[in-house]
Amino acid sequence: MAGKFIDIKAKDGGTFQGYLALPPSGKGPGLMIMQEIFGVNVAMRATADYFAEEGYVVLVPDMFWRIEPRVDLDYSEAGRTKAFEHYGKFDRATAIDDMAATVDHLKSMDEVKGQGKGGKTQVGCLGYCLGGALAYQAAAHAGVDCAASYYGVAIEKLLDDADKITCPVVFHFGSEDSHVPQEAVEEIRKKFEGRDEILARITPTTDYAALKDADMVIEAVGLERVNALLEAEAERVYARPEARFVSGRRVNLRSGPSTHHEVVSVLPEGTPVFPESEDEHWVLVRTAAGSIGWVYDTLLSRQ
Repeated sequence: MAGKFIDIKAKDGGTFQGYLALPPSGKGPGLMIMQEIFGVNVAMRATADYFAEEGYVVLVPDMFWRIEPRVDLDYSEAGRTKAFEHYGKFDRATAIDDMAATVDHLKSMDEVKGQGKGGKTQVGCLGYCLGGALAYQAAAHAGVDCAASYYGVAIEKLLDDADKITCPVVFHFGSEDSHVPQEAVEEIRKKFEGRDEILARITPTTDYAALKDADMVIEAVGLERVNALLEAEAERVYARPEARFVSGRRVNLRSGPSTHHEVVSVLPEGTPVFPESEDEHWVLVRTAAGSIGWVYDTLLSRQ
């Protein structure tokens, strides 16, 4: 299903554009997709169309509009040279404002209102390369409800934002990505240790960011396999009959059955947990990631 470019109001005045793709039903949860350094090119538009077919209202904002509107580059040597010229002029501070404006736009759309979990108005974010780092920053600053970062570049230099993140985030890295060294991946993993709502996954591949064609065909163990793995994991977790779900917006997982005990992790709303035992009104639970701690029983639900 082909999309179209629309106008988005910038926080500091004026407008910029984004590529909007609607699902077959015409409505669904919002999804902001962040571009690579090549602009909102045919690859990003095809990705938006793909996720729209999966049921999302997708908007890909033009993040280079302050440098040059509607950048649309291919992966040739000339395209790469131009892309890196734009990247050298890129301002992350105004980019955060533009992402927040895009999220506001999505949440204001009738096609998105009330289409999230439990009838909520929700917007997720995912991005690739530069966009992978922007998706991480969107989780910290732009008001998204979840984020997925694919081979995000230079995130290890942005870890001061880590404590600002209150929503689930998944990082995907390749084991031999030439742009994201394993030392950087390890630094990111260590920063988020103990936070069950944030996962870092490493996929074995020659170069995870490898692009073959303009339609964004990713190497054999690329995007499609990762999506399938995540879907299978979600089905496995949510299908377990003993599962309960965090019902508060952010719930403390404690080392013992009282508020006097240390907080070992913070679980966002909707996180599945599995009871191990109970002590009056406190429940000892295990998360899907393997963390164990105590939660007050009224902060858990069975659906």
